[in-house]
Amino acid sequence: MKMDSTKLKNILKERLKDDGRTFKFDSKQDTLRVENVKTGKGITIELPPVLANYENVQEKAIDEIIYYVEEALNVMGEEHSMEGKEKFIFPVIRSTSFPMESEEGNPFLFDEHTAETRIFYALDLGKTYRLIDEKMIQRENWQGDRIREIALFNARSFPLK
Repeated sequence: MKMDSTKLKNILKERLKDDGRTFKFDSKQDTLRVENVKTGKGITIELPPVLANYENVQEKAIDEIIYYVEEALNVMGEEHSMEGKEKFIFPVIRSTSFPMESEEGNPFLFDEHTAETRIFYALDLGKTYRLIDEKMIQRENWQGDRIREIALFNARSFPLK
């Protein structure tokens, strides 16, 4: 049986079901929004790329998206501190089409890199990461240059194989 958006939406809703979550399906955009009821934060899943991946790897595509959504929802809405976690601050390269601010309108710390890329800065949380934004910088009374310096030092510290 061929997988379509409706079937995929139903599978994702079933696998991601939790009392603290709501789901909104947008048939025009072909997306499924999963939100944490308490924080109002969530993730919008674009279904066509998942369907395309499903054609290639079947259930593994669904398992993969479930994993990433679960991990992201688990850290959303939590306060994360950089203090004492300097070893976990890294540069992250993203295309220029990547948003420059959070959905709440909070600007991320980034630098222009090439015509096609920007360098963002992130706090590694183990299985996921949190992009560093202006609100986080102000809350901790840090400076962007300090974060850039730490991230560059950490990137240089990676062993090359």
